[in-house]
Amino acid sequence: MRTKTVHSMIVSLMTTVMIGLLCALLTGCSSSGRRTPENKVPVGAVALAGAGSTFDSILFKSWFTSFQHENPNTYITYDVVGSGEGVRRFIGKNVKDVT
Repeated sequence: MRTKTVHSMIVSLMTTVMIGLLCALLTGCSSSGRRTPENKVPVGAVALAGAGSTFDSILFKSWFTSFQHENPNTYITYDVVGSGEGVRRFIGKNVKDVT
């Protein structure tokens, strides 16, 4: 019974982390990171931009690198600006196009 509770907690934590990552990926803003020359994304490619947590940025960088390695037509950028600024950008203030 205790194992089931621990498993539920782990699943809940992983879900929370993935939701956070999804929010970061869907946040529209300008950022530094992997870009093509002159900040242009090739035709048919996907550009995702995010901003937020400084603490999580190391983990995000690792995830983005792995994802981009398996999906070379996807360009992910992430501004390390702190969670408060990330939330402001997510709700629409200071949103910029990445192309």
